Amino acid sequence: MLSRFARLALKILGWRWEGGLPPDQKLVLIVAPHTSNWDLPVGILFKWALKIDCNYLAKHTVFRPPLSWFFNATGGIPVFRHEHRNVVGQVADMFAQRQRLWLAIAPAGTRSKTDHWKSGFYYMALEAKVPLLPIILDFDRKVMAFGPLHHMTGQVSQDMDRIRAFFDGSIGHRNELSTPVRLSVEDSDSNLAADAASIEMG
Repeated sequence: MLSRFARLALKILGWRWEGGLPPDQKLVLIVAPHTSNWDLPVGILFKWALKIDCNYLAKHTVFRPPLSWFFNATGGIPVFRHEHRNVVGQVADMFAQRQRLWLAIAPAGTRSKTDHWKSGFYYMALEAKVPLLPIILDFDRKVMAFGPLHHMTGQVSQDMDRIRAFFDGSIGHRNELSTPVRLSVEDSDSNLAADAASIEMG
């Protein structure tokens, strides 16, 4: 019933999707551009319409009454930033401990314009040894497009070039706030010289 409702709502709103979902049991999904509060309801409609069973990260402090039910019901996973282990390590453990986990992340990390994506998604996929699925949320064409799977190699610039090619030309709801598809570590060395312990979530 929920899937039918979501499909009807998307049809009325003029949205469609392109591509398909892979059979892999473990994935990191990155959704971009992320420029508006409208991204979330549209994304939820697609989650329901396509019956996408995915989770997302949130601070452990939000998993308290009265909002804990909402985050649990929508697939939220608590992370503990104050612990000795960093978020990337916590996520790698989650992937190792679960038979199935699709983890969705907005790599820009904010709806405001910045000069690069946060790199957490990259190191999560790399350390957990799981493929990355890029997803475009294009408000100009009203399309959610599922891209090809990518396996991170540790050669950051080369990996990001393939991801950039997929997102090239995509238009966000407030496109002037779109963040360039690049990581700050690309300014230095394309190899994994950065300490994973210093990476921010998202």
